[in-house]
Amino acid sequence: ISEESSHRKASSSSLRRTSVRTKFTTLSSATALAHFADWCEEKHDDMLAVWRKLDVDGSLSLSKQEFTRGVTQLCYKGDLKKLWAVLDRDRTDVISFFNFLPEVGLDLARLKRWSEVKFGSVSALFHAIDKDKNGK
Repeated sequence: ISEESSHRKASSSSLRRTSVRTKFTTLSSATALAHFADWCEEKHDDMLAVWRKLDVDGSLSLSKQEFTRGVTQLCYKGDLKKLWAVLDRDRTDVISFFNFLPEVGLDLARLKRWSEVKFGSVSALFHAIDKDKNGK
């Protein structure tokens, strides 16, 4: 076997191991997120309800410390390290509402945009649908 052929085989083998490792990591991450979503639904109705309990200051973002403290207080027993790695996709040590619930975040962004186009602002939309003008 030539040196070049041997090097290609070693590189190919290394790539396969990396690919398998990546697949297992992805599977493990998906499992961590699925476990968390199931727990949210079972214990707190859904992930949105959990977000509301975690985001005490209403900033639409959670630091790693805020998140960890919050889910621990809510008695979550899953793998927080894996879960955080899934949620903190950009590795900033902060997750936004969009990271936590991307589908809902997109729906809210669409509603905000629509209300700005049709009414000028979300506040103006609210005032337009607040028939009895009680602010609720």
